Amino acid sequence: MALLCRYTAVGDRSASEVFTLCLPKLLVAENVLEAVTRDFMASYQKWCVTFVKSGRHLSVFVSLKSATDGMTVYADFSVTILSREHFTKDESFGEKNCEFSPTIPTHGRKTFVCLESICNEGYIDEFVCKMHLPEKVTSPRDGSIVIDRVESSQFVFGAYEWNVALSWDPNGRHGYLEKGSISLHRLTNFDHTCQVAFQYIVGSKERFANSPVLRLQSDLSGNCDVYPVDNLSTMLGRDRGLPLQVEMISVIPTTTIGVPVVSRSSPLSTHFYDRDKQAWMIECSTIETRLRLRLFYTDIFNIPAGYVRLVSLNIGLRHGAEFQKLFKRPLTLHYLQREVDDGFDIVANVTMHEVS
Repeated sequence: MALLCRYTAVGDRSASEVFTLCLPKLLVAENVLEAVTRDFMASYQKWCVTFVKSGRHLSVFVSLKSATDGMTVYADFSVTILSREHFTKDESFGEKNCEFSPTIPTHGRKTFVCLESICNEGYIDEFVCKMHLPEKVTSPRDGSIVIDRVESSQFVFGAYEWNVALSWDPNGRHGYLEKGSISLHRLTNFDHTCQVAFQYIVGSKERFANSPVLRLQSDLSGNCDVYPVDNLSTMLGRDRGLPLQVEMISVIPTTTIGVPVVSRSSPLSTHFYDRDKQAWMIECSTIETRLRLRLFYTDIFNIPAGYVRLVSLNIGLRHGAEFQKLFKRPLTLHYLQREVDDGFDIVANVTMHEVS
């Protein structure tokens, strides 16, 4: 098995992610034909990488594991094998705008690198698989919804299952579809609310309507606010069906917790759980006139020995309908198994006067 030993979020405009994989040295033995990684998440989809011996060469394939009917994922990726001698001798290849779907779930290179060169030319047994995916990574392809149906088929995005519902006014002029609405529904995992970003494309190639990028809250029932659409009858296809496509951009689970805030040195704590049912605690206190938060991973002892848990999070303060994030980008923390977490201090650029 190829083991994932390092993860890096590049933080560039395309939200690139780098996965460093260590291959077993037995892969060059004659009786070992392939090495496969465990499934991992990248850009809200589940993937795996397979290394296969093909004659004198090593083949590399990247596979989408979360593909469902009607869904297409477009991705850029590159794979690099590192050289001990110098980075100019690294072997790599890349693919851009690859289309992954249930019928074509795998892309790669059959003759990536010569096995003899791996053994004799000083290459290390470490591969870097760089998964670079654009912002819009998933779209149900040609999700035609005929007039007598109101829901699309299910698709997977960000470890959740979703579908899209279409409703319309049955009293439209001359029996035609005039005014309608589209809504996105989360069908699984209702323990948390989610902030989801997506875009609708309604209509045929001749006439269609694009929604702006919608950033909505998916509540504990999995529902989002509806998006109104007019003149549906003019967007029907030749088969009298209404093509409907949704491009998913991001989904972030959120938890709203009430933290007591008082102007004193002794902190007050609140317990909560993340989406993996892991327990956390946050303490609130003040330092001079500023608000100070301290985050504890109380279930840190549950991390398997020899493994690292990576957590990406952001914290914000909600006042009515306003939400103020404390960090410009998500905070990334790494945790190893320990008996007790010492806590992570966060001093917010917020005064106690603003909080009160």
